[in-house]
Amino acid sequence: MSNKMLFIYNHVSRQNMTEELKECASDITVSTIKNALSLLSYDVISINLMNEQQLRETIEYHSPITCAFVIAEGFLSEPSSLYDGSGALSIRQILESYSIPYTHSTPKTMEFCRNKDLTYKILGETEILIPKFISFSSPHLTEKEMIEAEISVGYPMFIKPAGGGNSLGIDELSICENRNDLVKKIGQLQELFGEQPILMESYISGSEFTVAVVGNASPTVLPIIEFPNDVQVRSHAVKAGEYEKRDSFRLLSPHEGKGSEIAEIALKVYQGIQGKDMIRLDLKMDQFGNLFVIDVNGTPSLSSKGSVAYMIETLDISMEDFLGYMVYEVTRGKSFVSEHVEEVWKSVSKKLISVDAQVVA
Repeated sequence: MSNKMLFIYNHVSRQNMTEELKECASDITVSTIKNALSLLSYDVISINLMNEQQLRETIEYHSPITCAFVIAEGFLSEPSSLYDGSGALSIRQILESYSIPYTHSTPKTMEFCRNKDLTYKILGETEILIPKFISFSSPHLTEKEMIEAEISVGYPMFIKPAGGGNSLGIDELSICENRNDLVKKIGQLQELFGEQPILMESYISGSEFTVAVVGNASPTVLPIIEFPNDVQVRSHAVKAGEYEKRDSFRLLSPHEGKGSEIAEIALKVYQGIQGKDMIRLDLKMDQFGNLFVIDVNGTPSLSSKGSVAYMIETLDISMEDFLGYMVYEVTRGKSFVSEHVEEVWKSVSKKLISVDAQVVA
């Protein structure tokens, strides 16, 4: 009997791409991951996820399923489920109901990550720094609520959707210097996402960093990226073009200087949100050198042009081997693990252990 792996993703054509669907994986990312997984001694069953019924029917038709590799954020038939957190939770709850091990975060962790106000509340109960913030369940703010935001957060203020990732709804208009800016941005978010919750936080103008934590028994911090400070807002459009500017990134060792401080924060966040397999978080540094966590992503992009791909490339780890490492982390002690996957895991683990020797401080 073959060992079957579900590969669950969201993909739409460029012609059908809208703002709310921008987190969907590209056809290149989908094919790259599918091909890599097929090399791990699994029969890969791909599913471009439309709805819950499709997922259940696929599982029942192909049962038994050994494990699932999940990068889908929700259901394409319900676009809001891709960014409001409901889809990510439902996918994992369905897999758990069939006792299928899966990659990436648990339902609880995804609830934390897909609701930025909840992320801040969880982290705010620790010593981890977060921006001053206030959230509202709707962008229809009254005069009283605007005043409340101005008093509790103050200007300059940064406005973004409370749900979603990949910088959805974030652009230069997100930085608000006054009431007029605030009203304009709120109107834009309402037009893009309807009655979705919004988050208002203090704007931090310093350097921005992104860092990933991988693994379970012994979580490891990957090389940390410091982005050039030539743009104020890393919008979706800016991120799409960053691949061409990688030479301007600064890599920090997670064992030295500011990188060590960031790594310590990242591991505390990983523990605080009960992370599994991998998370990526973004931080900004203020004028005094204080580091603030501004976002946590439970299913970081595995695009070849994304930050995680660049981090593992600097360690001479291929995306294929990295996916094998993740699959082993999920399946060991639970399901079938081929000798090949175990060997890949050992090889990647050695490179992760020597991460400090592979980057430029």
